Amino acid sequence: MYSPLAWVMNTGFFLFGLAALTGVLLLRGLPGRRYRPAVAMAARLATGAVVLAFFPGSGEAGDGATDYHALGALMGFIGGNVLAILIGRMHRLLGFPRRLGTALVGAGIVGLGSLVTYMAVVESGAGGLIGLVERGIVYPFLIGFIVVGAALRKRPLAAG
Repeated sequence: MYSPLAWVMNTGFFLFGLAALTGVLLLRGLPGRRYRPAVAMAARLATGAVVLAFFPGSGEAGDGATDYHALGALMGFIGGNVLAILIGRMHRLLGFPRRLGTALVGAGIVGLGSLVTYMAVVESGAGGLIGLVERGIVYPFLIGFIVVGAALRKRPLAAG
């Protein structure tokens, strides 16, 4: 399972992790009780993405070895979806519409639900479904973050 272009995807994982963390760190106007959990989940997402970048693989470690790829993926899956829920719940403080906040919370819930399905598929041995279910975990928060980024970019800047 090696592609000569694997470096492109691994570079993408690395840069995405850093971009997600940087984006959350740049959020302003949030009280600490809201900001700290968001930063913690962004750090979990970023760490997972960086681990994925440095330990590419199929998620199948043999001989009892630690599967860092799978650990990184799990960190990213949980961090990204919980972060989507947290950011969605902060829609008013961040200045984007409630409808978008609700959609982002829904995306995080869909992603976490897909994670439960993913674990069931892994346990069942039905490996052919892994890629499909994995996308159900990742795509909702990725798309949500893109839409929120666009909404934050369009909002008026505070005077001063």
